[in-house]
Amino acid sequence: MEERLEILKRYSVNSAKELEEKIRRGEINEHPAWEDLITLENLEEMMKEISDDIRNLQKAF
Repeated sequence: MEERLEILKRYSVNSAKELEEKIRRGEINEHPAWEDLITLENLEEMMKEISDDIRNLQKAF
């Protein structure tokens, strides 16, 4: 979560999608922003999976 927030703050965005849009429009230099975007997308996917696992565990009890 901390790394995700750090990347979002670095580029003044609220999501991976917003970061990608800024890169595509040329508002942000591609390097290292593309690498950060990939990291951000991976972190967001992991967070979603963890949330899904927690929800499934709560349903089991």
